[in-house]
Amino acid sequence: SDCTTLFGPDYALLRPEFKEYREASLARRANHGIDNILINFGGGDLDNYIARVLRALLNIDILSNVTISIIFGGLSEINEEHKKLVDQFSNTITSYGMVNNMAEMLSGSDLVIGAAGSSSWERCCLGVPSIIFPVALNQSEISKQLSKCGAAIALTDEDLSNGNLELLVNQVLQSQDLAVMSKVAAKVCAGNGLSKIIGIINA
Repeated sequence: SDCTTLFGPDYALLRPEFKEYREASLARRANHGIDNILINFGGGDLDNYIARVLRALLNIDILSNVTISIIFGGLSEINEEHKKLVDQFSNTITSYGMVNNMAEMLSGSDLVIGAAGSSSWERCCLGVPSIIFPVALNQSEISKQLSKCGAAIALTDEDLSNGNLELLVNQVLQSQDLAVMSKVAAKVCAGNGLSKIIGIINA
């Protein structure tokens, strides 16, 4: 009862570069379509989400000028299954392992498909629309709340096999919903949690 509690995305511990990229990233969202899709399931992908997402995207007529970026992270590997799937796309696909410029990559992305972990606050700070999957138990509530407020679209494992992901992405590609989602997401986390906490500690 005597503690100062600093909970929620207002106090998310984001690196300073996310705040630095915020203004330019939000400006990009105004009347902007989809030029780049980013797929990222954190540092590892033990349940093979990346391959399953790629397989689903193959069922959609994505314009060939839309580029796709995949961040595998340090614990994942680009295996033969990934390579075979990538070869079936007419789109330009770029793969990455670990990256140290996540803020830059997110700010240049128009839609992210990924996990509902701590990167959710990075995406919100930059106003990046996202389709998220809770890939761990501690991500379930994050996924639920972001979906509830309209900051992201939350799906489940079943949606990777029942056609829902394909249907949803197809709808998003042809709508103006991304701009609305971007504005809502940007209100969730402003990216200044670190400076807030330091200020409170110093006070």
